[in-house]
Amino acid sequence: MTNRTTIRQGHNENQVVLTYVDGMGERRERVFTCPRSGGYVREGDKQVCERLDHLGATLTASDPADLIRVIRREWKAAREYDRRIDRN
Repeated sequence: MTNRTTIRQGHNENQVVLTYVDGMGERRERVFTCPRSGGYVREGDKQVCERLDHLGATLTASDPADLIRVIRREWKAAREYDRRIDRN
C-alpha cells in the first residue's frame, strides 16, 4: 500500500477526489463538490470547513476549477496542523 496522496478531478467537473492513507494505514477516499456557479464546498450532505474538517470556517469555491485549488490548499493546511500537533 502506498502512502501517496492524490487530489484529482472527479467524474463530474464540480467534483474533486482526495485519496490518502490515514494514520491507521487505511486507504481513504473523500469526494468534495461545489455548485457549478460557486458556493459552499460539500462532502456528501455536509459543508466542509477549514483543514477539510466539519467544524470551523466554512469553505467556498468560486467555481469547479477553483474547487481543486481549495482542496489542495486545505489538505496542505491540515497536514501542517497535524505535524505541529505531533511535535508537541
